[in-house]
Amino acid sequence: MKGALREDSFGRLWISGKFGLYILSNNRKEVYSHHNNPLKIAALAIDASSKKIFEDDKKRMWIALARLQLPLCLRSDSNSLKQYKFDLPKKDKEDPFDQVYDIASDILGNIWVSMEHSGLYRYNEKLDSFNLPHCGQ
Repeated sequence: MKGALREDSFGRLWISGKFGLYILSNNRKEVYSHHNNPLKIAALAIDASSKKIFEDDKKRMWIALARLQLPLCLRSDSNSLKQYKFDLPKKDKEDPFDQVYDIASDILGNIWVSMEHSGLYRYNEKLDSFNLPHCGQ
């Protein structure tokens, strides 16, 4: 499984490795990991490989874990980490194998997550969850 690589707006390089997430400092002199985390960055607690890393316009990092079962997406807001699970459509619940394919935002700042099998989900800021969008919403 391939990892992910993303530079954030602070110039830090987020690197997904086989055994977790690493952050290379903006001066490129320090590498932070779950074993070396003096800044207490919550996302470094992740001890699994990540498939996608995305930064939204609010400087939140979205991390899709490379799991082989239920899809999982994490959001890191500096020192906190929030986990999101996806309600799969009824037809997919019998075969829950699905993965996050991509994470992106549109011109309005909406966060979108595409799944390999179950479709496109939109982040609802008010409900703090991902939902399958319906036409006209």
